[in-house]
Amino acid sequence: NPGYTCDGRKGLVVIEVKANSAGDVVSAQYNAGASQGANTCMVEKALKYAKMSRFEPSTKSGQQSGYIKYTFISK
Repeated sequence: NPGYTCDGRKGLVVIEVKANSAGDVVSAQYNAGASQGANTCMVEKALKYAKMSRFEPSTKSGQQSGYIKYTFISK
């Protein structure tokens, strides 16, 4: 089972991320408008794992932005 499960609940959590040129996440924010059925547990776990994410280094200066979708499925 994934480490981000929440008591068998289901929902979609969208986290907006910004990464530096080294690929490290420097900012992670919950997007409530794009998420569906998310509870506090899901949001906390999604933020935790988003902050741990690493991306390919970029030759562009500054930050790159995007999003990560976490789908929680019921058992």
